[in-house]
Amino acid sequence: MEMRVVYAGLLVCLSSVATAQNSDPDFRLGARVGPGEIRIDADEVIGTELVESVQTDDLIGIGGTLEYRPFMGLVLEGGLFTAGSTDWFDSEEYQLTEYFGSIGYEVQLGKGFSITPRVGRSRWKLEADDNWFFEEEVDPPTVRGYQNYWEISAMKRLNERISLGISHKQNHYDFGRVRSTVFTAMFDL
Repeated sequence: MEMRVVYAGLLVCLSSVATAQNSDPDFRLGARVGPGEIRIDADEVIGTELVESVQTDDLIGIGGTLEYRPFMGLVLEGGLFTAGSTDWFDSEEYQLTEYFGSIGYEVQLGKGFSITPRVGRSRWKLEADDNWFFEEEVDPPTVRGYQNYWEISAMKRLNERISLGISHKQNHYDFGRVRSTVFTAMFDL
């Protein structure tokens, strides 16, 4: 019984500190763009197509994100990111689309710099399109799934409304691995 009283007291203290620190929660809207790499393991099936050997391909991606910062450095994020192959003359093209949500904690480093480690979950879709330039496929081979991920972001606040940064994530998926480093621009709403 005494421990419950102690925990309740700590909870009240933390919530009052959180309220005093940030009584007006923030929303930020951002854009992401940057390079990455996809690796598809051998013997994976995409749609009905069998990948016979390990495939690696460079990607370029673009996306958007919405962040909510309720208190004390906590960051809740949701967004969309899509990346596609950069070698347009290759016989196989890949496109990865992710809808994601994450939770993180922003650590202020001073002089407008911050770092935010995050964990999240994404709903992804990988499409493969053979010889897309010469023949149009109505239903390209596709595989879908859900994946937990980690990400780390570093930001620099330029003024009270705009921040620029870089974000990196490398995670294993059902089909292989995706690694990306994207540049971000965040705008306070």
